[in-house]
Amino acid sequence: MKKRVLLPVLCAVLMGAQESPAASKPPSPQRIDLATALRLAGANNLEVQIAREKAAEADANARIAVGQFFPSLSPGLGYRRHEGNLQDVAGAILNADKEQFTAGGALAAQVDLGEALFASLSTHQLRKAAQHRSEVQRQETVFQTACAYFDLVRAHAAEAVAQDAVGIAEDYESQIRQAADAGLAFKGDVHRSQTQVERNRLILAQAREQSKLAGTRLAQLLRLDSTVALRAADSGLQPLELVPLSRSLDTLVVESLAARPELKQFAAQLEAARKSRQGAIYGPLIPNANAQAFYGGLGGGVGNPGPRNFDQASDYNASISWRIGPGGGSLTLAGSAPTTPGSAPARWNWKRRGMK
Repeated sequence: MKKRVLLPVLCAVLMGAQESPAASKPPSPQRIDLATALRLAGANNLEVQIAREKAAEADANARIAVGQFFPSLSPGLGYRRHEGNLQDVAGAILNADKEQFTAGGALAAQVDLGEALFASLSTHQLRKAAQHRSEVQRQETVFQTACAYFDLVRAHAAEAVAQDAVGIAEDYESQIRQAADAGLAFKGDVHRSQTQVERNRLILAQAREQSKLAGTRLAQLLRLDSTVALRAADSGLQPLELVPLSRSLDTLVVESLAARPELKQFAAQLEAARKSRQGAIYGPLIPNANAQAFYGGLGGGVGNPGPRNFDQASDYNASISWRIGPGGGSLTLAGSAPTTPGSAPARWNWKRRGMK
């Protein structure tokens, strides 16, 4: 019985042992050049994508700040009915059954002009700062990618040198062994040559590990599969001329200060802080604006329920106010202009609340 149970297990173990070398075979290395690495750095890097999303968020906040200046439109229908006693303004009790129908659209705008103005200016500067920050992250990622690629090329060159050193040491060790067998060299020379071969092999193994680490760092920056070994397409390091050597240092410093996105980002953030400060100082001097407009129909009356006397009706109301103090009163200039049949002309009056 035990033999019958162990036989399938042994077969499975043998089959797994035969399949394990193929399954554990490392993937073939993928070659990559500098241009491809730099192109992928701007497209796949996670930090660059986060910076771009923050720039999009700042742009949305700027649009929201500008949207505070626009009114809102509210179309709708209304019905109101009252039955029984009702008290008028003078205090008398009346018995009235009445109803009211309304249909139309209302356009309303309530804007704190000072706060909205300086908030839009501040968010505009913050949007510019976020855009410059995105460019900073992109340039930093491209720089890190270029450094990682050159480290990979350098690691491959060191690996090739170590491989040549192992080959030379093995040839020398073979020659010393033949000379020792012929009695032309000492046995100690053979041991020293063998030691040199092993030392060079150790250096080669370390160089190969450094090549793998350099490829992994580059794959991490580019958000590629870290299990895929990257090989540099360039066979060696070539000198790069970023700027002509004939240009003066002062000119290069002036151009670098004018082109650096970090300085533009900090300048935009400083300007946004200035706009916020100006809003806190001068914003209360700018009045708040309130406006409402209704256009539609009004109907109803006294008596039995049912739509009647329905005709065109429109109302307009506008006011400006200044807020005095953090929790104090307000000074308001208000006006209204109803346009129902037989209505009075427009009126403007001053109102004070919470003031002595």
